[in-house]
Amino acid sequence: MSESDQNPSKPALPLKTGQVIAIHSTDFFFKVTEFLQQNWAVIEPGENAVKVYFIDDASNLFDVMSFDSIQHAERGLRANRFRRLADEYEDDEQPKYRLRHPEAPYTVMPRPIYSTGEYWRLPTRY
Repeated sequence: MSESDQNPSKPALPLKTGQVIAIHSTDFFFKVTEFLQQNWAVIEPGENAVKVYFIDDASNLFDVMSFDSIQHAERGLRANRFRRLADEYEDDEQPKYRLRHPEAPYTVMPRPIYSTGEYWRLPTRY
């Protein structure tokens, strides 16, 4: 198995502090990190890669990773305890969390905790 088979994420292009990024996807994932605090992720398909943008509750875009496919991005997020927000509201029962995803504009405030591997673990399988 090649290294790219084990880890289909790639370094993403560097972002500049203060830059505003337009994100078109509305399919948000979330991870509860601390009391009343979440990290958010949104998968944004592109021409050559799929990017996952990581956003905090204050709409600061703090990290980005690129993947080979939407499926690899979703597996990576799930392996790192991110949950799809829409799944929380699928059933008729009350959702476990009453969350609202951060709203645009998304301003870059780099804190690369996932793309550096500090808080990112690889799924056991892609």
